[in-house]
Amino acid sequence: LPVAAADDAQVRVLHGSPDAPSVDVFVNDGKVDALSGVEFGNITVDLRLKSAARSAGKGAETIRLTPTEWQVLEILVRNPHRLVTRREMLEEIWGSSHVADSGYLRLYVAQLRKKLEPDPAHPRFLVTEPGMGYRFLPDGASAT
Repeated sequence: LPVAAADDAQVRVLHGSPDAPSVDVFVNDGKVDALSGVEFGNITVDLRLKSAARSAGKGAETIRLTPTEWQVLEILVRNPHRLVTRREMLEEIWGSSHVADSGYLRLYVAQLRKKLEPDPAHPRFLVTEPGMGYRFLPDGASAT
C-alpha cells in the first residue's frame, strides 16, 4: 500500500508456516499504530474490539475476560517476547502505590492462563520469568 492510501488499512503479518502465529497491525497516516490483535495456539485476541475467542471445530467460542484481565493481557500482547517486569505491570494497572502488591498480578495471570492456555499448569504463551515478571510468547515456549 502506498503510504497515502494506508489510512486505517489493516495489515496481516503471517510468519512462514500456517501453524505460526499471525499478528494484525493497523496503519494510520503512514505510521503503524499499536498491535491490535494476535493469534496463538487456538486463541484469537482482538485488542481493538476487546474480544477473545477459542477456535472450536467449525466455530469459535467467546472467552470472557474481566477489565483487569484485559489490562494484563494487553500489556503482554503489546510487548511480545519482551520481559515485562512485575513493577511495570503493577504501576500501569494499579498505580505507583501498588508496586509491592504482586499477589494481585499473580492472581490475574493465573486466571488468564486458565482461560487461554491449553495446559495452565505448564504455560506456553503467558510465561513467568521467576523473580522478574512475565513474557508473552505468541509462538509458544520451546519445550525443554
